[in-house]
This record gives sequence, structure tokens and C-alpha cells, in this order.
Amino acid sequence: MRSPFAVPDDPLVVANARGRGWPLAIMKDPPGPATARFQVCVLLTTVISSLLVFHNTGRKSLWFDEGVTVGLVSTSWGPMWAFVRDHETNMGLYTVLLKLWTTAGDDVTWSRAFSGIAVVATIPLLAATGRRLLGETTGIIAGLLIAVNAFAIHYGQEDRSYGLTLFLVTLTLYLVCRLLDTSRPGLSVMWGLACSAAIYSHVVATFTVACEIVAVTLLFRTKAACLSPGVVLQAIGCAPLFWVLHRQGSTRLSWVPPLRASRLTPTVAETVGAVGTSPLLWLYCACMALGVLLGWRSRPMWFTLVVGFGSLLANVIASVFLAPLFLPRYLIVTVPGLTLLAAFGMARLPRFVARGPILAVTVAFALISVRAYYGTPPPEDFRAAARLVVDRSDRSDRSDRKDAIAFFNPAGYAPFTFYARDHSDPLPRSLVPRVDGGRSLYDRPTPGGPAAEVRQAASELCGYRRIWLVSSHDRTAWVGAVQADFIRAVNADGFRLDSTETVPGVTVRSYLRRKTDHGCQ
Repeated sequence: MRSPFAVPDDPLVVANARGRGWPLAIMKDPPGPATARFQVCVLLTTVISSLLVFHNTGRKSLWFDEGVTVGLVSTSWGPMWAFVRDHETNMGLYTVLLKLWTTAGDDVTWSRAFSGIAVVATIPLLAATGRRLLGETTGIIAGLLIAVNAFAIHYGQEDRSYGLTLFLVTLTLYLVCRLLDTSRPGLSVMWGLACSAAIYSHVVATFTVACEIVAVTLLFRTKAACLSPGVVLQAIGCAPLFWVLHRQGSTRLSWVPPLRASRLTPTVAETVGAVGTSPLLWLYCACMALGVLLGWRSRPMWFTLVVGFGSLLANVIASVFLAPLFLPRYLIVTVPGLTLLAAFGMARLPRFVARGPILAVTVAFALISVRAYYGTPPPEDFRAAARLVVDRSDRSDRSDRKDAIAFFNPAGYAPFTFYARDHSDPLPRSLVPRVDGGRSLYDRPTPGGPAAEVRQAASELCGYRRIWLVSSHDRTAWVGAVQADFIRAVNADGFRLDSTETVPGVTVRSYLRRKTDHGCQ
């Protein structure tokens, strides 16, 4: 008797109906052309995703990390290459592509549109992967789930590489499914190129690529040899990246908090789009558990499980033994696998009795989380900070170069000046970081490091009437130390604290020279 949970396009049902047990490939017979139902549903889902991703894309201020990226791509190729080599190696591909993209415009909406397009393009790609891997219904549901995922929408509205990484990881899944169905060497090369691109977009994509190789080796042994050209291509192509990262060491991740059990649930919840106390995570978990229970004989299901949960487990292991990596943004590579598994569980439910209501409830909670995301301020509001300094500083002081400004963290200079450039008045001279004399923020630092740069800036305080101090993103120990040294120098040079203003993530202090102190007048 046929199970009431079976769906006609489920590859497990098709294989069992033929008396073959587990299928030898992802699907016993590669699927034919997509039905009109599938095409219409994916088209509508893609439109929904576009509306959600591009809604008020430029409304939120650039935050610290985005400002670093936008400032980086606005420099010439030489300083950009040097900075990517020394600091942003794990996002090298994204940085190069964004620099090419911003040749057509450099405003926030345009630059963020690059990530938005990548996230929107993920929708039909994930739907096609689900259709080939677990059936047409699963593909449709997976596309809808990721279209309303606040986590994916967030990174579709940010000038960082995570949206591109999501797309490229999904592309690797699609290509490996195609490869297992057809075993063409050309597809293996394409899969290897896609995997290399994903890893160069962000190194955490290595977890998913490794899980794909493990899943194919364990579940489709007769097909494992098909991956060989792609694996060799990845090894050759990604070797320079891992060599550079090894030279940089793990100290560059010292700001990431260590993995704690209390952070597991909220961090994973964020990857499925849950915000606050939303029950979205538990809905996903229930659907994934249902998919495992009802499809336990399906190798495509086990393949999806290994890729999704394997990437999550690999992140946890790396966080414990190598370097702290357990942040929501670094779990972006788990989203395609986990979404497919949850969609597979929903697809096994009876259509009208359970599948429709559960899907509707899941989408409703997801949209509530999307609305909450829209109302969340950025981690650092440099637009407000720039407006505050320009409005509060004395125009004549700026014209006479009597105002100076210092940034701690120094890279905060990039997002601040991105917004301050909209004002016609001259800006205060930057003491930290030093960007005068044709020197860029992304050039090599002053010999002696940040402490030497701060000492040099402190020796020049005598020529200024007002000093602005912009503090943000100071989680690393050296930032707090050099900022304290600079404040002591300011106080010792005859300045007094005039005002302290706080906007989200940024504190702006103004120091005025005491009127009774004429030593530097």
C-alpha cells in the first residue's frame, strides 16, 4: 500500500516502484524539462525575493566591515591588491568583482545591489537543485523558504561576500547533482571551478565542498571517480589561498568569541531567519526530522543531510580545534543544505491536510522576522556620526585646518568619509589614520605599527583647536590600548572634553583646547 506521505515526483518513490531500492544516481533517470507548475512557482518566488531583497537597500548606513570594503574598492588596484593579500584574502574574489561592479556607480544602493543579485539568483538555482535532488515539490518549497529567509535577505543588503558565497555554494550543489546524473568530465571541471570560486569568495565554503566530496564518496561510490578532475582543479587553484591564510595565522580572528554551548541555538536559529523568540527554528527542525524519518532509505536525502549538517559540524570542530568561527555569517554555507532538508520534510506531508498549513505558518513567521530585520539599526551608524561631526564642528576651524579627527578603530575612517564627502565643507584633518601626502588608508602602516602612528599624531596636537575622537569596532585589544594612549596625550596637551555623543555602534567625543592654555596658540 502506498504511503500517504509519498509525493509523485519523489525519486525514492520512483525507485521503489521499480523494485530497485536505493537509486544508483541522484535520480534513476535525470528529470525531464521542468513542468509549467514548477516554472511559474519559481518565477513568482524569484519576484518575491527581489521585492524583499531590494526593499530600501540603501536606507541603512554602512557599518564598519562594509565601510572597509567600499573604501577598499574605491582605491586604485595597487593598494587594493596589497590590502587583500594582507587582510581580506578570504574575500578576494568578491572584492575584485565588486571593484569592477562599482565602476558603474559607487553609491550604497548600487554597490549593495551586487550582493542582492547574487541572493536573488540563488532562488531558482536552489529550486532547480531541489528538483533534481529530491523532487519538484521539494524544489518549489526550498525556493520559497530561502526567498523569505531574513538571514539571506540581510546578506543580500550588505557589501560583504556572504551573498555571493551563498550563490556559489548553491551552484556547487547543483553541479555535483548534475555530475552524478551524467558523469561528464566537463561537468566535473565546472564543479571544480565553482568550488574554487566559492572558496575564494569566503574560505568557510571549504566546509561545504569537503562535505560534498565525503557524501559522494560514502553514498555514491561508483560515481566518486567522476569528481577527480574537479578535486585536482580545486587543490591546485586553492593552494595559494590556504598558503596565504596560513602565513597570516589565526590571530586575525581574535575578536571572534570562543564557542560556547549557550550560543549554539541562537546562532543556528539566525541562519534559518529566526529573530528573537521566533519558533521558526523549531518548525525547521521538525520538518528536517520528518524528512529523515520518512526518507531514511533515500540516498539523496542522506546526501542533503551530510552536506547541510556536515558543514555545521565542520564549523563547530574548526571552532574548537583551529580558530573561532562559530558566527552566523560563517554559517551561510549551511543554508542551502538545511533549507533543502526542511523542504523535503514538508514535501512528504499530505498536500492539503498538513503541507499547506505548515508551509503557510512557516512563511508567516519568516516574514515577521523579515519585518523585524528591516527595523533593526546597523551595527554602526557612520552616516549619523559623519553628520554629527560636520554639523557640530566650526566651519571656520575646518577651513583653517584647526579641527582634527582620530578614529579608533582606524579603519572607521573609510565609512565615515564615505558619508562626510557629501558635504561641501572641508573635513577635519585625519590624525589617525594618517592619510595625508597621497597616503591611502589601505597603504602599508606606519613603521612601528599603530602605537607609533598614535605617538606621531600626539606630537602634532599643538596646532589644533578641536580634536574629534570617533570610537567604533574596538573589540581588539590593541585598539583600546592605543585609544587610551591618545586620550592621555590629548588631556596632557591642554584639551578638555567638550561633548560626548553616541549613535548606534559609534561614540563621538569632542575635545576643545582650554582657553587659559596659550602654549599652542
